[in-house]
Amino acid sequence: MLAEAVSSLALLLPVMLIIVFVAIQGSNAYVIARHMNQGAMIAARSLAEEYLVNNDIVTDSAAQDAIFSEIRLKDMISDNSQFTIPNGGWQTATDPKTVTVICTYLPGVGNPANPPFPNPDILGLGGNFKISMSATYRILE
Repeated sequence: MLAEAVSSLALLLPVMLIIVFVAIQGSNAYVIARHMNQGAMIAARSLAEEYLVNNDIVTDSAAQDAIFSEIRLKDMISDNSQFTIPNGGWQTATDPKTVTVICTYLPGVGNPANPPFPNPDILGLGGNFKISMSATYRILE
């Protein structure tokens, strides 16, 4: 009976450890996604508010970068390269006017650098994961 218990434990323990590891990494990915969504919403709102004062922000990448530089979330958003405005992100000719921003988690960028994901990266899959979220904000005039 002791031999059966030990063999059962030897089979179940690795499976249980894998399940726990996947659950931890899945919850970490969820937290990163929520932070990317928050960053995209803040950036889109800030760009929409700036548009009311300065319509040239649509084409002024330096002004956009200045806004992106103000948005930082510890260990999540630490560099302007994490923000992009997709093609068609500025909808100013139609009603309602909107701006869309995409925020992407980039491990190892920024100062201080974002932590790696997944961590630990046992299978070396870190470069294959892209966690991006977008937000669209209405420009109120």
